Amino acid sequence: MSWVGTTLVVGASLYGAYSQSQGLKAQGQELVRQGEQSMLTGHRRVAAANKKAYLDKGSVLEQGQDLIIANYVSSNEEITNATSDASGSGAQISGTVTDVTRSKQVQSSAVANAIKQNTVRNIEGITRDTRDQNAETMTQARNNQLNANNAAHSKYTSSQRALLGGILNAASGGYTTYNSTV
Repeated sequence: MSWVGTTLVVGASLYGAYSQSQGLKAQGQELVRQGEQSMLTGHRRVAAANKKAYLDKGSVLEQGQDLIIANYVSSNEEITNATSDASGSGAQISGTVTDVTRSKQVQSSAVANAIKQNTVRNIEGITRDTRDQNAETMTQARNNQLNANNAAHSKYTSSQRALLGGILNAASGGYTTYNSTV
């Protein structure tokens, strides 16, 4: 009968140790999964930020094009009006109409260049901000994954120690039970 009691004590102790070990392993696996999810979430956020930046750049470019077209139309109207005014004034000085036309064209070109440069700066700003945001997002995701992996490693180590402790406890309990029945 002492062997039956000893076997039951040892079996129950070993099963308890094994169950505790498996529970800790499952917690470790969940932490690894959370770390992987953090990286996947980071990649999804980067993809969404890149898409938004692409659309924003397109919008800024379209606005810049619209401004350049509006400037061109306005400039051509001004040149036409200036040419009509200069021609209709009865001025006999050669080159006056040409000078006015050239001046308006230079002004229009300067405005168009300013619009172009501003558009390029805005697009570069969007690109820079998106790149910085993406770098921060991925750094945070990597740190989250690293922390989760470290915690999982700790759980795995605890699992091994709990199993070893349980085996030793089962051996000790079995010995004690056997000696107390003999």
